[in-house]
Amino acid sequence: MTETADGRRRRRRVTGLAVPLSILLGSLLVWQSSQAAYSATTNSAANSWTSGSVTNITNTMTGGVNWTVTNIRPDSTDTTIPLNGFAPDNVYTGEQRCVRVDYTGSAARIRMYATLGGNATLQGALVARVDRGTADDSSCTNYVHAANVYNTAGTLAGGALSGFPATYNAASGTEWTVTGNDTAWYRVSWLLPAGTGNASSGQNATATFTWEAQVN
Repeated sequence: MTETADGRRRRRRVTGLAVPLSILLGSLLVWQSSQAAYSATTNSAANSWTSGSVTNITNTMTGGVNWTVTNIRPDSTDTTIPLNGFAPDNVYTGEQRCVRVDYTGSAARIRMYATLGGNATLQGALVARVDRGTADDSSCTNYVHAANVYNTAGTLAGGALSGFPATYNAASGTEWTVTGNDTAWYRVSWLLPAGTGNASSGQNATATFTWEAQVN
C-alpha cells in the first residue's frame, strides 16, 4: 500500500517528538534515583581531652641547710634509727632533718630517689631512714609521722644508704599519691651504727635526693 503525503507528515511529527520525550524521561529517572533514599543522622555532644599537668614541685629546708658532716664515726651503742626518739651520740654519728616538698599540679604520683656518689663501702655502712608527715621546720619541730618511705625497720639490714632507690621506676615503695596541690614533710635520718668496721674509715659519700612527680 502506498503511503500518502499526509501519512508521511504525521510520522515525521511523531518521530520528532520521540527524541525530546526520551531525554525528559531519562532526566526524571536520574532525579528520582538521587532522591529515592530517606536518611537521618544523630551526633554526640563534642568530646574533649585535656592532659594533666605537673606545674611545679619544690623542696625547702627552712631553718637549716643540707648536711655537710665531716669526721663522722660509728655510734657507741646505737644500731637502729627509731621513728621516735632518735638520739645518736651526737651529730657525728647520726642526725635527722626534715624537708618540705610542695607540689602544684593535677593528680600525680610523687616518688623519692637518690643519686649517690663517693665511696661504696661508706654508702653501705650508713643506715638511712625516711618517713613522711608534717612538721614546722627542717629541725623536725612538732613532727607528726604519716607514712614510711624507706627502711621501715631503721636497721642496716633494712636499708643502707647504698640501697636507696636510684630511679623513679625503682622507687615505687616511696610513692606519695596526691589529688592536686599538696605539701608534705620528709624526715631524713642517718646513722653510722655501732660496730662499723675500719673499711669505711677515711672515706666520703654523697647523696642527692630527688622528688619526681608524674601525672596519673
